[in-house]
Amino acid sequence: MFTSPHPVTFDQLTEEDVAFDENFLNSVAYWDVEPAGCLPTPSPEGSPQAQFGHSQAFPTLPTAPVYSVSTAFTKDAYYGGAVPDTVIASADHVHFYVSRTLLARISTNGFGGLLPALEHSLDGLPLSRTSDTAEILNLILHAAHDMCPDRFTPSLPTLVAALDRVPAYGLSPAHYAVRGRAFYNALVTRAPLAPLTVYAAAARRELDEIAVAVSPHLLSMQLSRITDEDAEAMGPVYLKRFFLLHQRRIDALKDILAQAPYPHTELPDCNFAEQRKIVRAWQLTAAYLVSESRPDLPASTIESTVNALAAGVPCDGCREVLQKRSRKAVVEWTMLQRTI
Repeated sequence: MFTSPHPVTFDQLTEEDVAFDENFLNSVAYWDVEPAGCLPTPSPEGSPQAQFGHSQAFPTLPTAPVYSVSTAFTKDAYYGGAVPDTVIASADHVHFYVSRTLLARISTNGFGGLLPALEHSLDGLPLSRTSDTAEILNLILHAAHDMCPDRFTPSLPTLVAALDRVPAYGLSPAHYAVRGRAFYNALVTRAPLAPLTVYAAAARRELDEIAVAVSPHLLSMQLSRITDEDAEAMGPVYLKRFFLLHQRRIDALKDILAQAPYPHTELPDCNFAEQRKIVRAWQLTAAYLVSESRPDLPASTIESTVNALAAGVPCDGCREVLQKRSRKAVVEWTMLQRTI
């Protein structure tokens, strides 16, 4: 379209250079574009309304009950050699296949009145329904079969809730939550996370073995932090035992530290008068340790405190008696009973 015989720059263009070819302009075609959305309309004969009638709704398929099956208590799981012949459905629609004979033998009330079952499952087995959730029912059945529930990683509140529900199924907590049982191990191993919760749960059911096993974890708890709700949950007997454990260890710590180091043989540069300073220093150190009022006082704290005192003593004999007395105190404190 440009008629210039050689390349030119923009500022060198003339009016002749920018003249348009009329033939080119005339060759441009213009089309009228129809408005968007003008799509062909389908034939009414092919519509669902035409097939079923304008007043007829689409046909609906019949709905089947929706439920899940426990991964532990399936129809193929034979625990204790007993064939599952009954289904227990939890409140959240999880089915547990169990042996009616086995549960009826260990329960005093037909496993909470669920046996014999009055309904039938889709596979034709007798079915009963409980108001407990699958989490709780799963733990109760694990306890009844003495099976470890750890693969389900139950939380501590769920374990405690299941323990409280065990009697409702005609099972005795004193039988299924004792040393050597899976449910006992599940509770005790989680006690360091919330010792007061486990201790109170054991106290409610008078599970002394669990309460004793958990009590060392209560030594770090301040008695002033015990609420009225905590005291009520523990009951008067186990609350008293809890308080006495703390008091007994504090009193024992005072007795252990009350005895001052025995003086060594009098030396020219360290006579008995000088050694009285060591006795006084020990008494001040003991008073400091006792003032902490910690029934869980680490033995290493006693040792490090006395070692710091001994480091400033010029007499070798005095340092030796201090360290000897410190070792004796550490042994006595370590051997002291830590349970209720």
